[in-house]
Amino acid sequence: MDVNTLPNIQVAPDDVELAARIAASRRTVVDFTSFTDPSYIAEPVHDLISDTLVKIVHGELTHVMIFAPPQHGKSKLVSVQFPPFWFGHRPHDPVLSASYSDRLVRKHSAASMAIIGSPEYKKVFPGIRIKSGTGAKDLWSLDKHRGEFLATTVEGQITGFGGLLGIIDDPFKNWKDAQSEAKRDLVWDWYRSTFHTRFWAGAAIMIINTRWHEDDLCGRLLRDQPGVWTVLRLPAIAETPEERELSNKVTGLNDTADILGRAPGEALSPKRHPIEKLLKDKEIVGGQMWYALFQGSPRQPEGERFKRAWFKFVNNPPMEDVIRRVRYWDLAANEETGKARTVGLRLALTKTEAIVEDVVKGNWSPKKRNSIIDMVARADNEFDPATRNYFEQEPGSSGKEVAMQLIAMIHPIAGEADKVSGSKDVRLEPVAAKAEAGGLKLVKSKWNLDFIDEITAIPNGIVRDQGDALSGAY
Repeated sequence: MDVNTLPNIQVAPDDVELAARIAASRRTVVDFTSFTDPSYIAEPVHDLISDTLVKIVHGELTHVMIFAPPQHGKSKLVSVQFPPFWFGHRPHDPVLSASYSDRLVRKHSAASMAIIGSPEYKKVFPGIRIKSGTGAKDLWSLDKHRGEFLATTVEGQITGFGGLLGIIDDPFKNWKDAQSEAKRDLVWDWYRSTFHTRFWAGAAIMIINTRWHEDDLCGRLLRDQPGVWTVLRLPAIAETPEERELSNKVTGLNDTADILGRAPGEALSPKRHPIEKLLKDKEIVGGQMWYALFQGSPRQPEGERFKRAWFKFVNNPPMEDVIRRVRYWDLAANEETGKARTVGLRLALTKTEAIVEDVVKGNWSPKKRNSIIDMVARADNEFDPATRNYFEQEPGSSGKEVAMQLIAMIHPIAGEADKVSGSKDVRLEPVAAKAEAGGLKLVKSKWNLDFIDEITAIPNGIVRDQGDALSGAY
């Protein structure tokens, strides 16, 4: 329903202000919210969210994620106020709303129903009302229109319901849930097999998510569907350019400036959470949880095996006193899945130091992988003919076959298979001890930051291929 086709509202001549407020409430979600709930505190961040929601109504956006801190008014706008606003404009288009908690999603649903039944709503969108006898909190319909609303839980069944607007408001209950890989897999499978399949052509899906983990639902979708999603990442405290660059690396986004034009250090919603309060919150919750909950930039905790302060740098590979130089290849178990990478790490050992000279890595097909390994082996051989290549040999006949093929491929350059066994963490201990003693160094290069990020996250990180290559080379 086009807002311009709605019936004219008859108001007294002296009630021009009311008419203006009603007209504004038809145009934006934030004005609609202020009109139906005068206690709502609107700030620039809520105007930004409102503008995004209006674009969804008009079909300009179909895939939206919002990462915002807790208690900043996002759920009120999106999960409570937006469905009634949507039905005011599109009364024939069903809505499906989901959350981790049945209690929470029913609470939001009941609040949306109350708004539609309010006198204020009737002034803004006359003719829209809930059909008698369909007032269950988890499923209700509009009278004389095809619009329906279904509230469900993440992992819940949605049989027999299709829609044109989907809302997921926090798919994970808490930090503990999001740290569980099994739980993340359940949410991911539910989204792909149950939730996503319920929507018709032209539907819009939006996710409000506290970024508990870099591999959460939003993290996987952003990796799986690059360029598809419009993302509003709303840090509680505006970042410096350096902080934003690191957040971009973690989230995979490309934010070039604060989305609200804030100066570094400014609060997102100062009327709700002034900067003084946020700084106290940061001190209490701690770094890792602060970045996830409040900055929308989840970081893996620094593990106990490697610390950033241990890594030293050199400008060039050593040319003298090298006892052994090795290129170790940690091979992806399945290059087609993208869940693991092939990593080739070159390490030089002297009497006192271990120097990581070069790291190459990627998600490659077998053909591409073989080509790169061959090219790198020949370059290493030119640099130092004494360089030996080691190929991780996974258990089983297929692992042996792959290793033997690679050794034959690079012949006459030296190559050997390395039959891995035992715990990966145990294999890391010798080189971790070397690093702690100050004996592990890196040749300065563009791969350094990613290498250190991954190594220091062990055993908490999603990937550890570079760590496995390091332990193998050492």
